[in-house]
Amino acid sequence: MLKYAEILKLTLTTSLVFITFLLNISLDNNKKVKPDEIIEKLNERVSSFPQEKVYLHTDKSVYALGEEIWFKAYLVDASTHTNSTPSSLVYVELRGPNDEVLKQMDIKMKPGWDRGDVTIEKTWQPGNYKLVAYTAYMCNYNNDFLFQKSILVGDAFQQIDSDPSESSSPELKFFPEGGDLVSGLKSVVGFTAKADDGSLIDVEGFIEDEKGNLLATLKTYTPGYGRFDFTPIKDGKYKAIVIYEGKSSSYELPSIKKEGYVISINNRNSEHHIITVSTNDKKSMDGVFILAHIRGIPVALVEDLEDNPTSFKIVKKDIPDGIMHVTLFDKDGNPWCERLIYNHHSDNKIEANLSIPFSHFKQRQRAQVNIELKDAQGNPVSGDMSVSITDVYNVPSSMHALNIENYLLMISDLDAALADPGYYFAEDSKSRFFQDLLLLTHGWRRFTWSDVIKEKEPDLDYPPKSGFDIRGNISKSNKPLESDMTVSLISEDLQLLETASDRNGDFNLYEVEIWDTTDIVFQANDQKDKKIKNAKIELIPEGKISIEIENTQPGSQADQESIELYFNATLENERLDSFYKTDFSIDLEEVTVTSKRADINRRLKEERSLPYSDVDNRLLLDSLKYIQPYYTVFDIVKLSVPGVQVIGVPGVNQQFVIRG
Repeated sequence: MLKYAEILKLTLTTSLVFITFLLNISLDNNKKVKPDEIIEKLNERVSSFPQEKVYLHTDKSVYALGEEIWFKAYLVDASTHTNSTPSSLVYVELRGPNDEVLKQMDIKMKPGWDRGDVTIEKTWQPGNYKLVAYTAYMCNYNNDFLFQKSILVGDAFQQIDSDPSESSSPELKFFPEGGDLVSGLKSVVGFTAKADDGSLIDVEGFIEDEKGNLLATLKTYTPGYGRFDFTPIKDGKYKAIVIYEGKSSSYELPSIKKEGYVISINNRNSEHHIITVSTNDKKSMDGVFILAHIRGIPVALVEDLEDNPTSFKIVKKDIPDGIMHVTLFDKDGNPWCERLIYNHHSDNKIEANLSIPFSHFKQRQRAQVNIELKDAQGNPVSGDMSVSITDVYNVPSSMHALNIENYLLMISDLDAALADPGYYFAEDSKSRFFQDLLLLTHGWRRFTWSDVIKEKEPDLDYPPKSGFDIRGNISKSNKPLESDMTVSLISEDLQLLETASDRNGDFNLYEVEIWDTTDIVFQANDQKDKKIKNAKIELIPEGKISIEIENTQPGSQADQESIELYFNATLENERLDSFYKTDFSIDLEEVTVTSKRADINRRLKEERSLPYSDVDNRLLLDSLKYIQPYYTVFDIVKLSVPGVQVIGVPGVNQQFVIRG
């Protein structure tokens, strides 16, 4: 397990509070609640039930019908992001516009990665497709943690309709900071705003009480996400009046708690997080403590909270990058409120520098690209990479698209569906503000505190898979055959396996390692170890896991002009390829051609009746070599018949010239 032995430094604005890393916890034995017990149970949970993440790096995000999707798959531990995982078999699905599974492949992973490709058939319909990737073990948990990526599939001959739908009342959801609105405590409230089709929209409005008094104004600061702050009172009822496209709608705010706690976090400083805790409880902060973790790994513990309110700082560079869950527990160990914050420090950044030895290239010249990885201090770093090279002028792309950094560190730990997640990862204060808005409105974790404290184990219906299961039935003369069997797997390496069929002829091989397309040879032997001939073997397909995806990850918002340019370029490439490769020929409308087999004797008789009956050269097209599909009759004669010249402009006024 990943551990941090260095003591976390803390600065308080009101009183002295100690934050220690987990290996340096000092607790008062007289306290009724021991926070280290919760930490121990959390560590046990993560180590006993490790979770996994899958990421697919595709060569692009927009495709035309008939193209191939090339990808590299990564499989890592969900907490440490290392390749130490229970599973090594990844399922990849390509789903159509109606979420139907069009193709599925099983990929046996090398330590942490492997690659593959899937063809988009020309007969399919254009629209928004998606790739879904997961392991069997991941299906034991919420499906929102399965990898998914939307891709736009278009027809080079047909544009995709994108007519906007009619607007109606938007959908708004409110998220008080920390989880609750508490009487008498000033609270920040985040909110999301979506149209009927799920798209993020901009709105504005105000907050009023039941008497119609204006308390605060609200607006979105980036499409779909906004915030406001106000101080509710006991038994108060409040509503938001929201204006969208000239129409106003009313929404009730969450109910007010009589007693409770509020966590407020300021993330605008580049060096540290400022966390403030306040309460309206008469017993104040007695026994209250704060526990922070990143991906289930505890990183900080705050105890002895005495003053109300209490503020402290957490230094960013001392903890790993990722979403930090800050949870407040009361003296009885009950979680009261929780706040998510993203931790990142520039010292943790890895820079990739690309260099090319030539400034210009000739057509079809082999290009060499050198890649150098360095950390923030300039030290070289080793890594496993995947690189996609596309035409910058023809392939739509976005600097804010989904990538392995923003997916593993943030998106994979949220229930958010973001079109351009890189938008929240820019190195500026504006992006940090938008990032905080996102986390203010998306509270999510891979476990619940009640399950951790009660040590409730998850239901594991799907065990980890590290190989393929081969199941089948063997028979002879329509009767089940009970026998010993030798199974040979023939690929780059030869594997010899042994199994046996039962009295019903059924046999099983579990967790077989198959890395690529493989031929399998079965040989049945009798009790005297002699080969059994004329046996019949039927393989039983491995059962597929059926999953439903509710939270679809939208694709990058490439502009319509870029998409049209890409499809136009694809159409031109198909036209050029059709001259050379029939695999890439342009399909025309279906026609029916009927003919009779040529009678060569009749043809010769007809030729002898012509004025020029003596033929010097006869050209039969199916007998000529080196003839290309795009050659005209002038090209064929010029290349095949000596003494014949072709003059004139091709396609305009060409003529044959024989002996002048």
